[in-house]
Amino acid sequence: MVWPGRVSRRAFLGSASALGGLILARPRLAWAQPSITSRSGTFTSGQSNTLTGTGFGTKGGTNANKPLIWADFEASIDPTSLGHLTAWSENTNLVLNSGAPQYGLSAQNVVGTWSPGVASFSFGRVHSVSTLYIAARRYYDFTMTANQKFFRIFSSGSGDMVASTSNGGICFDEICTTQAGRFDGFTPIANAWQKEEFLWRKATTQDCGGTNIGDGYYEWIRDGVREQGLIDTLISELAATYGQGTGIRILDNFTDSGNLPPDGSKVYMDDLYVDDTWARVVLGNASTLSASTVREVQIPSAWSATSITITVNEGSLTSGDRWLYVIDSSNVASAGFLITTVSGPGRPPVVDRPPVFDRPPVVDRPGASSRPSVD
Repeated sequence: MVWPGRVSRRAFLGSASALGGLILARPRLAWAQPSITSRSGTFTSGQSNTLTGTGFGTKGGTNANKPLIWADFEASIDPTSLGHLTAWSENTNLVLNSGAPQYGLSAQNVVGTWSPGVASFSFGRVHSVSTLYIAARRYYDFTMTANQKFFRIFSSGSGDMVASTSNGGICFDEICTTQAGRFDGFTPIANAWQKEEFLWRKATTQDCGGTNIGDGYYEWIRDGVREQGLIDTLISELAATYGQGTGIRILDNFTDSGNLPPDGSKVYMDDLYVDDTWARVVLGNASTLSASTVREVQIPSAWSATSITITVNEGSLTSGDRWLYVIDSSNVASAGFLITTVSGPGRPPVVDRPPVFDRPPVVDRPGASSRPSVD
């Protein structure tokens, strides 16, 4: 199927890069960038650590300290008590899996299996949101088929906000179908774990009459690379018109047309992190967040402007040089705080090195006009 009004990924990224250059040239005024100055605690998965620094701001969201949802499936299919919500509103065809494949240190994940009449796999949570960040691990054991939905905010009214594959590309679905916003992407990876991050913000305008009208935001990041994104367009402006944002699919895996996967095809998911703010703490495998192709979200339990307490989630980053980042609610990232693992008998000790500011720190953020207000 040929979708109207496509914008190429290259064109989008080019325009985003140009916009970012203009923004960085502006004075930052009182918008202070986060900075990590020290860390305390044993840096091992499941242990509590405290980060101190400046410019962390308030986390915002429903819970000022915890994420909305954290589900690692190690003890249960339900979200853990490290998050604010500890139950799903619905479970569509997902079950616990203790067999292969597993990611990092995980012993269990969840799996959905395609079979006759069964082509949808997700957790649903009814919760009104106007800002959203999701981080998750996902693994398809088949080559992606046409019209596979992989992200969805659902509505109490008509129409959902959906991202989907279409004939090997990626499309963004919306009710204002005459607007630019459908564009080519790529086919998601088969037979490998991929880390996916979604940033979304509900728009406040309600006009479907023109192109690039609105202040909505949508971005999809896969393994540290922005693969899809729309800034200041109508992509989530529909929320204001149709009541969008009343529920979340975590994550959507739905095939309603095109070439269905063969019966027995599976999708696995693990480490589902959901929050209704963009503020977060991330462990990366590179000295800047933008260069980090492996990103492991950390689980906050206390958050203030100068101190954040996290439960460590190493994921696959269990040794070598690793960097911690604090990203504030405006999506501004700190410089990396280096954690070095020194070789030795048994589990190596961890040595911290504060960030070196011999060059301007990297700021990962959308355009200034698309910054959300702090919740």
